[in-house]
Amino acid sequence: MISVGYGENGSVMRWSGVFWALGLTVAALLSVGILPSTALSEDLDAILRKGNELRRVGRDREALAEFQRAARIANTARVNAQIALAEQALGLWVEAETHMAKALADLSDPWISKNRKVLEAALETVRQHVGSVEVWGTPDGAEVLLDGKVAGHFPTVGPISFAADEVVLQIRAPGYTGVTRTLRIPIGGVVREHADLRRKPPTPVNVAIRSPEEKLPRLESLPPPAESPVPRSPLKRNLAWITGAAGVAALGTAIAFNVGAADKFTAFDRSCGLVPGTGQPAHDPTAGTTLTDEACRGLYDDSNSLRGWARVGYGAGAALGLTAVVLFVSSRPESATTSGPAHLSCRTGPASVTCGGAF
Repeated sequence: MISVGYGENGSVMRWSGVFWALGLTVAALLSVGILPSTALSEDLDAILRKGNELRRVGRDREALAEFQRAARIANTARVNAQIALAEQALGLWVEAETHMAKALADLSDPWISKNRKVLEAALETVRQHVGSVEVWGTPDGAEVLLDGKVAGHFPTVGPISFAADEVVLQIRAPGYTGVTRTLRIPIGGVVREHADLRRKPPTPVNVAIRSPEEKLPRLESLPPPAESPVPRSPLKRNLAWITGAAGVAALGTAIAFNVGAADKFTAFDRSCGLVPGTGQPAHDPTAGTTLTDEACRGLYDDSNSLRGWARVGYGAGAALGLTAVVLFVSSRPESATTSGPAHLSCRTGPASVTCGGAF
């Protein structure tokens, strides 16, 4: 709403400052991508044409980069198919299978429907260069690693594709004996592996039992030492209260950071996503929002930053809390043993001499 005023002669006096402010606001919105901008409206078809021209002259790496750039603008089934074809040409078999399967799963894309037979033949060719692994077993929740990377958790993991002819399988769970195996993967085939982890046996406890005939040596009973209380340390107790309060404040701050990180990630997840293959945050065009790639990257970075500060706060709170407990315990009154006169007494046995004393 624009405000106007009237001068003494009845003429309308417009506030030029308002128009300047509106102009600056529009410019700012264009710069961050909230309003449409020609710098952000790249021609998707032109990028795809350029990628296909690069493929025709054998420059498949550059073509893949162009198709990935197109995916950051619109991650459509057609773009995924073009990425898969470039990855197939480069021998990136696992990635090509993933992108081609994703593209063929879209039954509504007209370009996919028109070229489905060609794309299915390409997927069949790609699958002749990969094998897959599926692992199942017990206990539920056991961690499954393939070639040192976490692949999932029991009861079932996979199938997961690999271009290698063998893979190292590791399965582990707390309280269970782990399993390590090397699996040979037939190209174009599937390996299904089953494993049931065994519980670790309880740790034996060694208890020494003396025979009834064995007699224990006896010592002269000594009078208990006299104890005198040692006063509390007021400095330690004050430091304990201060440290405890600081620990509570650190935990409160960590919780606030964690809540902020969750809010940022929720906003990111609602309108953005990670680009397959690169892992870069970008706007999801199917979300129906007006966020830009830059805004998505800001939400993603802010979420990670706040989560990192939350971890620092939790660590600091735990450390300060532990320090406060140690200070409270060490400030309690202690007893000091009064020293008496030194003495020594001995008793002889059939084959030994037992002595005891206080000094």
